[in-house]
Amino acid sequence: MRNFLRTETKKVVDRSLSSKTRINRLIAGWRTDPKFLNRNGRPKALEVVGAKSEFSTLARRYGRDVTARTLLDQLLRQRLALERRGKVTLVSRQATVQQNQNTSFADLRHLLQVLDEFDWQFGRRTYSSVAVSLTASENKSAQLIRRTALKRLTTTLRALSALPHRGVSPENGASASRHRVLVKVTITAETKEKAK
Repeated sequence: MRNFLRTETKKVVDRSLSSKTRINRLIAGWRTDPKFLNRNGRPKALEVVGAKSEFSTLARRYGRDVTARTLLDQLLRQRLALERRGKVTLVSRQATVQQNQNTSFADLRHLLQVLDEFDWQFGRRTYSSVAVSLTASENKSAQLIRRTALKRLTTTLRALSALPHRGVSPENGASASRHRVLVKVTITAETKEKAK
């Protein structure tokens, strides 16, 4: 099971890294196709109203099977474009998309590492989850919260590992089944980028 999950996750990551996303293709087309450039060779503001609008043409040409509205919503949500007075303008560099992808891949790699720590020989698993979300107005405060949480949780985990292990060896007639409690703590610091 472990090898299957690892293999499938690796396929997803590799596939995503090797192929451009629809948004990347759309932006690349918008930046290079003469039909969507102004006189200075820069991406022009495109009309978005109507099925035969300039943006719909761009979406059909570079967005493949996704509707123009869906692509537009995605561009706006990722702050790669700005819609004003029936026109959409490209406002951000493609590097923003790459940064979002890199962050997602880092998350996938972390999840894969967590899966690697499970002993798949154990049959049934039960999970418990406790979460808390704290907000800070500045990076310095967020890092202080992260360090404090890490220090206190490390102390707690060390205290847990120092507990005496109560177990009966199989040679004393007890069942040969094993039980294990894996306590894994993840502290995630997130930064919400400001709109440009």
